[in-house]
Amino acid sequence: MAPRCPDCATRIRARDVDFARDQATCRHCRRTMAYSALPGVVDNAAMQRVLGRLGPPGGMGGPGTDRAPAPLPNPRHHPPAPSLAQPSPAPNPYATPLPARGTRGAAGAPVRIDPPAGLAGVWHARLGDRDEIGATNRSIAGALGATFIAVFWCSITGVFVVVGVAGVLGALGLVNGAAVGGPGLGFSLFMLLFVTPFVAIGLWLLWTALLFWGGREVVTIRGDAAEHFSGIGPVGFRKRFAASAVTRVAEDVKVSHGKNGTTTTRTVAIHTDAPKPIKFGACLNAARRGWMIRALQQALVPRA
Repeated sequence: MAPRCPDCATRIRARDVDFARDQATCRHCRRTMAYSALPGVVDNAAMQRVLGRLGPPGGMGGPGTDRAPAPLPNPRHHPPAPSLAQPSPAPNPYATPLPARGTRGAAGAPVRIDPPAGLAGVWHARLGDRDEIGATNRSIAGALGATFIAVFWCSITGVFVVVGVAGVLGALGLVNGAAVGGPGLGFSLFMLLFVTPFVAIGLWLLWTALLFWGGREVVTIRGDAAEHFSGIGPVGFRKRFAASAVTRVAEDVKVSHGKNGTTTTRTVAIHTDAPKPIKFGACLNAARRGWMIRALQQALVPRA
C-alpha cells in the first residue's frame, strides 16, 4: 500500500519526502506531516526497519552533519513550484518532552511530541510522575449516526423484552395474565433467551454512541508500567502492560466481508511480547489516530 495523505488520501511520492527530517508534503492539500506516521508506512514492517536505521528525525548523515534538504526535483523542467512548507506551529504548552526512543528514562536528547497545527483533540501531558498521551473520540457526525442506530435497535429489541417479561410475570401470577395478554411461561422464557444476544448488541451500540459523544483513548506511562484506558470520564476499560515489552506500534487494518459489502476497521495496535496486540481507537479519526501512533512510537518503541 502506497503512503497516502490522511486528510485527502492523495498518494505521497518519494520526491515529496524529506527523509532526513521525517517530513512529507501533500501537493493536493498542501499539508506537511510526519512521513513515518502515514497510512502505508506505519503498517509496513520493512519501511519501519529502514526508518529505524536512519534514527530519529534530523539524525541522518552522522554527527556534525547540518545540511539543508535538497529541493524537490522537477522532472519536467517546469518553473520551480512555490514552497509547500507550512510555518512551524506555535509551541504547545501541554506537550512534555519524552526520552528518545529506547532510552526509557535514560539520558538522551528529548523528543517533543507536539500535534501539528490545526489538529485538536490530542494531547501529551506530564501528570506528576507519569506521562499521558491521549486523544478524544468526540465526533458530532459519528455521535449522531451511532445514536440513531442504537436507539433504533434498542427500541425494536425492547418490544420483545417487554412482551417476554410480561408473559413470565403473568404465568407466575405476579400480574393479571388476562390484562397482560402474554404467552405462556415456556414461550416467554424462550423469547427472553432468544433476545439476549440482541440486547447485548444494543448495549454495545449505546456504548459506542457514548464514546463518540465524549469518549477518550489514553495511554499512561509511569516508568516501565504502562496502561491503556478507553472510556468516558472514570468509566471504561483498562489494559496494563510493560513498556519494556513493546516491540512496535502500528495501525491495524481489518477488512470484513459481509452481505452488505466490505467493512474496514482501523485501530492503533501496540505489539508486545504477548501473543495478541493491544488494539484500540476504532472511533478515532485518521488524523488523531496517526498522531497517537507516532507519539506512542517515540515513547515506547526501542530504537532499531
